[in-house]
Amino acid sequence: MSVEDNHPYRPTALETDHGRTGGRGLLLVREVTREAGGTCEVEYTASGGKVIWAALPLKPARFA
Repeated sequence: MSVEDNHPYRPTALETDHGRTGGRGLLLVREVTREAGGTCEVEYTASGGKVIWAALPLKPARFA
């Protein structure tokens, strides 16, 4: 899964602030991904933007 934009600044995973109702998307993605044993990274694009991606491990399907 990935998300791309043209903004050049690297996002920050904000810590919990009960006074704010938004801005914690990257924190949530990072923590859920790590808990599942996956990887979450930010990479810059050739156009000056960035891609934020997450990869989760897949378990093999069980057949009956």
